Amino acid sequence: MRLRVFLVVCVTCLLASHGWALARPGGGGSYHGGSSTGGSTGGYHPSPTTPGVYAPSTGGGSLGPLGMLVFLGVVGVVVVLVVLARSRQARSNQGSQYDASAGQRASVSLGPLQGRDPALTEQSIVDHVRPMADQLRNAWCAGDMLPARPFVSDGVYSRFQVQLALMRQENRRNVMSEAQVLFTTIEAVEDAAPLDVVHVRLTAQARDTEVPCTADDAQIQAALARANVAPYTEIWTLVRCTGAQTKQGDAQVGTACPKCGAPLAGGEMLKCRYCGALVCSGEHDWVLGEITQLEEWRPTARRPPGLDALRAVDPALAAEVLEDRASYLFWKWVEAGRANHGAPLRKCATPGLVASGARWEWTRGASDVSVGGSDVTQCAVGAPDGLDHVDVLVKWSARFQGSPQYTPCQTVMRMVRKSGVQSKLSMTALVCQACGAPVGDSDSTKCDHCGVELAAGDLAWVLGAVMQPGQS
Repeated sequence: MRLRVFLVVCVTCLLASHGWALARPGGGGSYHGGSSTGGSTGGYHPSPTTPGVYAPSTGGGSLGPLGMLVFLGVVGVVVVLVVLARSRQARSNQGSQYDASAGQRASVSLGPLQGRDPALTEQSIVDHVRPMADQLRNAWCAGDMLPARPFVSDGVYSRFQVQLALMRQENRRNVMSEAQVLFTTIEAVEDAAPLDVVHVRLTAQARDTEVPCTADDAQIQAALARANVAPYTEIWTLVRCTGAQTKQGDAQVGTACPKCGAPLAGGEMLKCRYCGALVCSGEHDWVLGEITQLEEWRPTARRPPGLDALRAVDPALAAEVLEDRASYLFWKWVEAGRANHGAPLRKCATPGLVASGARWEWTRGASDVSVGGSDVTQCAVGAPDGLDHVDVLVKWSARFQGSPQYTPCQTVMRMVRKSGVQSKLSMTALVCQACGAPVGDSDSTKCDHCGVELAAGDLAWVLGAVMQPGQS
């Protein structure tokens, strides 16, 4: 009996440990999308019992010699089949995340933006992307994204911070070595007033693996030595406000205020102490607004219904800002699900939604949560509830209840805001729109500095509903 239980445990651990989930910065290596197979809607889908593993529910007799041989044979076959299947899955997943033609691709023209910014060149974009990649990777592996805050949007920052917190709870840490950017090509350029948008195809490589949070340097180096140097490709979306100009000289990404050039002191990640500029707003320089996994990126997308009508009454509105806000809200929702309470959503979701549980049970038992991309699907101006609505589809994947298999999911985050409110164009909304103070994490719906209500949608977009695709 004890031998049987021991073998079951060993096989189960083997199945769970062969996920080959390479997190890489932002968890992109763990993303298993459902673009070609449809994926799951909603969010929470319990994983099936591990196939082929016998786990008796009650005690009882023991296997005879012949039965033990049969049992061991079944276990051996299961192990071999699972390892082969997971190996094929790993190769398939790497293929969907790496563009083998990256070195031969040519960049598209920056012409749509160069007319008003003659100093803008492909090299100036590369000079931003490469240090961004280095600083982002270093911050991720160190477990503290604050050094990268000056050049990432709210959604990107929240994504990384929540993922790091989830991994710490699971005693997991992503480490990388021999990392380098191989190629960068400009895939698309949008003169999408009120924003300039440049989509960059970034191909890099690294040794990439996971270790326990308690691993020492020797254990980390040993784990990295067992990992192969593997390439990957992602689409990075850089955004800035229309009218921003390329500055001459070396790009001081993350180290100097993009407006006045003053050095940024430690911990000074949102506002410059000299000129007061929001350094990650995109008002003065490029900000990393989104990381899209290669399999989910589309070079062109139809204009979502209702967006033009919403922009007609709010000219400073931009789809990229809406998608970034939805990404931030998605990760706060995941954080609430893991905590099983509403505190993470308290300042950014309607009280009614938080009181109802916000369907965060869809994320219960989820690990290796990763987002492939997010897209505005529809907008509504002046709904009967006196609010404007924006629906954003988030494509994500996760492992549920310890399963070694990934479940692709699609979830709609409905954002709401009081009709008639005007946008303040910025890639950060993590400051109070009334007093400008940073929005804290206290379990309150109000600004901790001026006391204004933040969760009602009177000033900014808040989460109003979490839905399945096609649900109204």
